[in-house]
Amino acid sequence: MSNLRNLSRKRPVLGIALTVIISLGLIASYVFWALPSSNSANTGQATSELESQVEAWQKAAQQQIKQTEEEVKELEKQVQEKPEDAGLWLKLGDGHYTLGSLYLLTGNDTAKAETAFKGALASYQKVQELNPQEKGVYLRLAKTAVFLGDNNLAEANYRQAVAADPKDNSARMSYAMFLAWVKSDYQGAINQWQEILNNNPDEETAEHVREMIKQAQEMAQKSSGQGNE
Repeated sequence: MSNLRNLSRKRPVLGIALTVIISLGLIASYVFWALPSSNSANTGQATSELESQVEAWQKAAQQQIKQTEEEVKELEKQVQEKPEDAGLWLKLGDGHYTLGSLYLLTGNDTAKAETAFKGALASYQKVQELNPQEKGVYLRLAKTAVFLGDNNLAEANYRQAVAADPKDNSARMSYAMFLAWVKSDYQGAINQWQEILNNNPDEETAEHVREMIKQAQEMAQKSSGQGNE
């Protein structure tokens, strides 16, 4: 969890945005990456809109936590009865992962979140053991590893996820955000976004991806300039 803790301490809104990007989808990632760098007024407005979105997600998440906790308890009972059922382990992993994300979104409770993500990791690894052909588990493992601060495990599974299905734009998007946000590997992120464009996504997605490529290129230039000082 060290990556998220450090990021949240330095830039609280960014820390929340990263959580949303990885765990819930791509809307927040586009909102943040598309922030105009040259207009502070527009940037402030977009940041305010993002904070409002996060606040709305927090309220909805509070309602979902109790339901998910009950589902996880029931699934834990089921896997004890059927320990060789890979499908049940996958559902249990998803339940733990959802709880971890919700704990962070509602109160930044890193202790509860870490416990939940460790449960997700163990469940997903059990799926790999029982059903090595389950390609969908690679992306799940990668995103879980990010939250636990294991970047090597995360990247290894991201690579397996995109190799298992090169046209999986969701996996490539998550991988790109990991490369850009966590590793500051802007060129690596750009490469993944370019592959998404090569997969001929819908025009709205393509527009978002092109904007993120532009932002990543600017960030890369800034990083290069600072390194030369």
